Amino acid sequence: MVIVCPWLKGLPRESGLWISALPIHDVNSFVGDSAHADISSELCDRLYFGVFALDRFRSSTQLLAALRTMGVRRIINLPSVSFFDGHSATILKSLDLGPAGEVEFLRQAKAAGLDVALCTREPLARELKDASLFDFILLHEGPGGAITAMSPAG
Repeated sequence: MVIVCPWLKGLPRESGLWISALPIHDVNSFVGDSAHADISSELCDRLYFGVFALDRFRSSTQLLAALRTMGVRRIINLPSVSFFDGHSATILKSLDLGPAGEVEFLRQAKAAGLDVALCTREPLARELKDASLFDFILLHEGPGGAITAMSPAG
């Protein structure tokens, strides 16, 4: 598996993944960019594109249609709002920007014919009722913590 995150360009290597969820840029601006559309079919079979699932600039329908037009077959919710904890996570959830929204977006993507993977914290992964929806689950412990991949079966 290979995870492609075009939105990391220009962000610091050490912290880019973690700060990518901050409102400092349009994470999904790469969608529709032809530079990412010319990928060999051999590599395409292993690629998951990191997509901000709770995009406020594009509807889910627009985002999924644009991804399919680009030839993207697999996505993962990266960056994820699960990067936040404590008060920040509570505020995001109150704005309907929580992990449940990311799962719902991935459910829509699956229904639209894309393969999907989930990025979340371990406690949230244990609460999933439909983990089999995902090809794999990328577990993290928050900024600076470990990141591991697991099969949906656990």
